[in-house]
Amino acid sequence: MLLYLCVLVLCDGRELFVPDLLKTRTITRQILNRFKKDEKYDNADIIKIQIFDGVEHIEESSFNTFTSLCDVIIPHGVITIQNNAFYDCRCLTFINLPSSLISIGSRSFEGCICLSHITIPESVTSIGSHAFYRCDSLESINIPTSVTIIKGSTFDRCSSLQGITIPNSVTSIKQNAFSDCRSLRTVTIPDSVTDIGWCAFRCCGSLVSIVIPDTITEIGSFAFYKCHSLTKVNIPKSLISINSNTFNECSSLTKVSIPSSVKTIYEYAFRKCSSMNDIHIPDSVVSIGKKAFKGCDALKSINIPNSVNVIGETAFEGCISLKSISIPSYVNTIGICVFFGCHLFPTVFIQPTKKDHLCKPNLNVLINIQKLKISKIWASDIIVKQLEGAFKDYTTFTDVPRAMRVAPDATTWAGVQLWMWWLPPSSFSAGSDDTRTVCTSRTVTIWNTMASAYRASEVLEVLPDLEPELWELIFTFLRHDLRPR
Repeated sequence: MLLYLCVLVLCDGRELFVPDLLKTRTITRQILNRFKKDEKYDNADIIKIQIFDGVEHIEESSFNTFTSLCDVIIPHGVITIQNNAFYDCRCLTFINLPSSLISIGSRSFEGCICLSHITIPESVTSIGSHAFYRCDSLESINIPTSVTIIKGSTFDRCSSLQGITIPNSVTSIKQNAFSDCRSLRTVTIPDSVTDIGWCAFRCCGSLVSIVIPDTITEIGSFAFYKCHSLTKVNIPKSLISINSNTFNECSSLTKVSIPSSVKTIYEYAFRKCSSMNDIHIPDSVVSIGKKAFKGCDALKSINIPNSVNVIGETAFEGCISLKSISIPSYVNTIGICVFFGCHLFPTVFIQPTKKDHLCKPNLNVLINIQKLKISKIWASDIIVKQLEGAFKDYTTFTDVPRAMRVAPDATTWAGVQLWMWWLPPSSFSAGSDDTRTVCTSRTVTIWNTMASAYRASEVLEVLPDLEPELWELIFTFLRHDLRPR
């Protein structure tokens, strides 16, 4: 028969034995409050607690705000530590959890700012939200293989936590799980995980690298917000959208490859990624949100594929190093000031489409382009005749002086494709330059002719009108032996 639940050691050396008044083998706040009233002590007087064998549960808020408590002994047999059990025990430096433990409740150790190490036994299957929130001194912690979900804010603001191993039993990392873990340097996420919640790694300023598996189908907003030391990241091929603020202010991120599964880049997604000098947007993307790339200071060029029909306002505002951009002439919605503050912007490729001979392009495309100080351009006649500034006297692209034209970069497929849109049909068959209709068979014909010319070294005889320097770039592309789709 259990007579006493625990012994309380006071700062004056006294030992107080707490009886099991309710005969439930459970330590409760109610029992401790009644005992405190009889013994006339304050919670702040307790410096050590030894829980006796036979106790199975530490109930909600049992030792809440025992602010001088620095040592706790929990015996084998304890099954649950419930919500807020050791909340704000700010002097607690160490605690040994028994192998009988199954559940750690929400906020159980929140605010234990001196707790530096803790070992969670493999028997634990559930760790509640905010369980170790604001454990500022916690340097390392293990997550048992029996845990399947890292709940919201579980390790939020563990500012001394340097590394974490996530077992392959975990399927979900919820919101704010590791937010503000400012000393966290590396994280490996196993293939078992399918989603990362919003703000999961927000403000992890020391995080240098993270491995994200292709099993991830959702990364929440602000997931890596202000991860200033993150230099590279792989975006999983299963992702269909990059949510708002996902990589906002990742100022050390240099290069990002967006997979062809992504359809939407939401607002602020890459805002202030000031070291990012290269970004590939696949032709699966249909929408770029407002301020998505605002303040990407190092970004020098960008290709917006023809699949994009929405570009949000100020999407590329303040990209001060941006010198060239390729943009579709038909974008259903394009916001104001898309390129505001892009002062070094001399070159614009306006991608022709099959509609060019049928209707006018989106007026906002022209409004955004006309505000730039362009010195070179590549565009269809219908665009050229509506331009102002240096191009106001020209009505067709052929009227534009050669020195003011620019050839697309043929080292990328987008550049070669853009040139192919513009190749007159008369180069290969009878027809007028005014009926520039592009079809798959003609594109393949152009590619095969280019490839044959390259292999036969008879380039200038096959296409005498093509500039030699453009052929040089096309050669680089052809060495990859990629056929157009």
